[in-house]
Amino acid sequence: VRPYSEMPSPVLTLLLLFGGDDLEQVLATREILLSAHDPYRDAEIELGGERIPLAANYTAGYGLWLARSGFATQSLRTLLGRENGIDRPHVYLMQPYDPQRRIIVMLHGLGSSPEAWVNLANEVLGDEALRREFQIWQVYYPTNVPMAFNQAAIRRALSQTLRHFDAQGDAAASRDIVLIGHSMGGVLSRLLVSSSEDRLWGWLQEDRQLSPERLARVRE
Repeated sequence: VRPYSEMPSPVLTLLLLFGGDDLEQVLATREILLSAHDPYRDAEIELGGERIPLAANYTAGYGLWLARSGFATQSLRTLLGRENGIDRPHVYLMQPYDPQRRIIVMLHGLGSSPEAWVNLANEVLGDEALRREFQIWQVYYPTNVPMAFNQAAIRRALSQTLRHFDAQGDAAASRDIVLIGHSMGGVLSRLLVSSSEDRLWGWLQEDRQLSPERLARVRE
C-alpha cells in the first residue's frame, strides 16, 4: 500500500476558445475549443500572439477534498479504537509534486485530522509568493497509537514518499523541509528532527536486558 496520495480533486483552469479573427466571426462561430490547464505548471498561455496569465482557484480542490473526506468522524473513531478508523500514517500531497519547491509537512493533534489545517493551508495555497516557494504535505495518522510507534511510522511514510518522487535525493524539495505540528503533532515534529544518536540504543542494550528479538524490533 502506498503511504501517500495526491489530490483527487486537482486544480484546473478551463478555457473556452472561440474561432474567428474579429467580433463578428466570434459571434457567428459554431465551434468552441475547450482546453484544460494545470495552473501549477502553466502560469500563462499564449493567445492572439500574447502571453496571458492564467487565473485559478488554488483552494477549491482542497476544499472539495475535505468536504468529502469524512475525517471528522473517522479521526474520533480512530481515537476511541472503533471500526472504520485508520491504523497507519498517510501522506497527502496538496499540490502536484514539484522538485524545486520546499515541502511544508503539517501534523495535526490528538483526535484530529488534516481538517485542523484548513485555515493555514488555505492561506498558503492562496498566497502567490508562498505558493511559488512551498508545497504542502499533510500527514494523517492514528492518534491512539503510542508516540514512539507513530514517530517511526510517520518518518518511514515520509521517507518512502520522498524516495518515490526523488529517488536520488538531490532535489531542492528533499532539503530544508519545514515541519509544523499542533498539540501531539508538535511533539511528533520535535521527535522527527531530534536524534539521541547512540545514547538511547546503548542504554537499551546495557540496562534493559531485552531479548535480541525485541532489540531488533526497537531498532526498526
